[in-house]
Parts: sequence; C-alpha cells; structure tokens
Amino acid sequence: MVNVGMLLEELNHEEAKQYVGGVIFVTIIMIIGIIGNLHVLFIYTFRMKPSNHRIFILSLAVLDMITCIVGMPFIIVDLRNPLTFTMVSACKVLRFVNYFICISSALILTVIAIDRYRKICVPLGKQISRRIAKVLILVCLGTSMVLSWPAPVLYGHSSINTTNPNITGVRCFTEDQFKNTKFQAYFNAVLILVVFGVFGILLVMYSLIGRVISKHTTFKSSVPCATTSDSSKSKTTVSTDASSEDKPVFKGEYMTKNIKTANLKEKVVIDLPMASTDSSFSAGTNHTHGKPKTKKHEKSKFDRAKRTTFMFFLITAFFFISYFPHLTLKILAFVKTGFVSNMSFSGKVLYNTFVWCFFINNMSNCFVYGFCDTRFRTEVKKIYNTIFCRKR
Repeated sequence: MVNVGMLLEELNHEEAKQYVGGVIFVTIIMIIGIIGNLHVLFIYTFRMKPSNHRIFILSLAVLDMITCIVGMPFIIVDLRNPLTFTMVSACKVLRFVNYFICISSALILTVIAIDRYRKICVPLGKQISRRIAKVLILVCLGTSMVLSWPAPVLYGHSSINTTNPNITGVRCFTEDQFKNTKFQAYFNAVLILVVFGVFGILLVMYSLIGRVISKHTTFKSSVPCATTSDSSKSKTTVSTDASSEDKPVFKGEYMTKNIKTANLKEKVVIDLPMASTDSSFSAGTNHTHGKPKTKKHEKSKFDRAKRTTFMFFLITAFFFISYFPHLTLKILAFVKTGFVSNMSFSGKVLYNTFVWCFFINNMSNCFVYGFCDTRFRTEVKKIYNTIFCRKR
C-alpha cells in the first residue's frame, strides 16, 4: 500500500506539471482580485451615497470576493492534485459555488442593462427603485441557485486512469456513476443556452442605449453652443426693435429676443430657466426664485448617466470576453475526441492556463471603476494620502 501511495504521489507530481501555468495564472488573479475588491467593498459601502448603481456594484463585488477567497483557492488545490483530490464534499460545494457565482453575475448584469436602458432610453418613465433593485438581485440569486443545483450532484469522486495501469487516481470531476450518461451534457447545454440568451439580451439593450446616446450627441452638436457667460440663470431681453422678431439669439447662457410693441419702445429683462431644449417661451411667465435647472446642469446630469452606463458596459464586455476562450476550449474538448489528450506537453500547459481566463472577470471590475468612476478614484487617493501622511 505504501508503494502504491508513493507511486500515485509521483504520478500526481508529473501530471501536475502541465497545470503549473494555470496555478500561477489563477494565483496572480486571486491576489489582485482580493486587493481590488476590498477597495471596492470599502469605498462603495462607506463612502458612496445610496443608489441603484451602488447596489449593483456591491452585489458584483461580493460575488467576485467570494470567488477570489473560495473559488480560486479550490481551483489551485484541484490543479495541484489532479490525481489525488479526495475531498469529495469540498468538491461538491465548491463546484456549486463557482457555477452559482457565474450565473448570478450574468443575471445581475442583465438587470443592470435593464436599469441603464430605463434611465437612458425612457428617462421620463417609471424607473427601478432601490427597493426593487434589491428584490431583483435576490431573484437573480434564487434563479442562479435553481440552475446550479445539478453541480453538486454531478461532480465529486471521479476515477482517473494513470500511465500505470495498476494505479487509478481520483479527481474532482464528473462522478463515476454519471460518466456514461448524458446528464453532464444536458447540464452544460442548459448553461450554454443561458449564457447565449443573456448575451443576446445584453446586446439588444446596449445597442438601443448606444443608439439613443448617439442621437443625443448628434442633436447636441447641431445646436449652437454657448460661448461666454458665467451666470447660472438665463435672461431674456425683450426689445421694441423691429429686427429679428422671431429669431432667438444665444449669447452664452443669455437668450435675447426682440419684440416690437405698438406704443412703447423699451427693453424688458425677464429670467427664464434653460432647463428645456425647446426654444419657445412665453414672455408673461412668472419665474420662481428657486434655483433654476440650466442647460449646463442637464448636460452634466446626462453625461454622468452616460459615464455610468459606459462603465457597466465595460464590465459586461469584460465578463463575456473573459468567458469566450473558456467556452470555446470547453466546447472543442467536448465535441472533438482526444482534443486535449493528443496535445503536446506545451499545448496542454497553454490549454490548462487559458481555460481559466474567465477568472479575469472577477478581478477586472475594480480597474473599470478606477477608470470610469471619478468618485471612486478620488476616494482611493484619499485613503492612501491619509495612510502616507500618518507614516510621515
């Protein structure tokens, strides 16, 4: 028995060499992901005001952190023990966790796309409230749990043939009792359908959002721009001069319109808020003394919504880009017999490295926030400025 155990360890050591690239790759992503997601969780929990996009970001960050501290270490242990992984219960639980987080992330990205669509394409319609956003997150998690339940059933103790015909290894993979059945194929087919279904919905949503943003940008470029004014209100000068009766002239944020009166020549100055792009107005409107919404304010508000939408679009893009090589390699390995076994040693090393590239999604979000969210970037700088100032 001792000799058999020693031989199995030696065979495991030799087999594990082809997974070295994957171990290093996943370890680097895990370390970066833990550090980055800690920043995201701290800043968006304690430094940001309540909002839908804060709820979504925290939900994704929690899932990413679970992957980094639970899912990735499990994969590293699995890759280090390709023939000697005997922890069946851990295998079942951790396989479930990885599938659950993947599906949850995809569904939450769908909810995010719907939220951005409502804000950009239907700004005057009913929006998703914070309470509804939380309910939708729970629905996503529940749906993901339902879709992931076959994982702990199908995965577990899997016997692996070794180069020594008298020795059999054990790995966390498809249970022996399900190897000659189609249950694993059905499970993978459902997951692939979910992925492509979500991808189709997201593609349509962001295409519609992009079209609206493009139209808004085109319209804005066709309107004469303001040049010289620092006033927060628009003032309209009504003159008795007969020239340009119906032609508004924009000077900075001031709009001048000349109107001819019957018996009086004078200039009357009235205040009008420039909250609307509509150039028509009534000279008899009473202006309230509250703070008006200027064109600059509306533009800034739309630009913020556009930046947030672009940020979530990048997160979605990274999610699918990171999964594309994994899905491609897995489909090829499933369809083509001997696809992996017939590879050279270098080919196997590359395969077992890039097949884990989907973990990039779990560490990339913090960089997207740093690039797109100026508030997040500012808070990170504040934290480190405080730390370095204390050291001095």
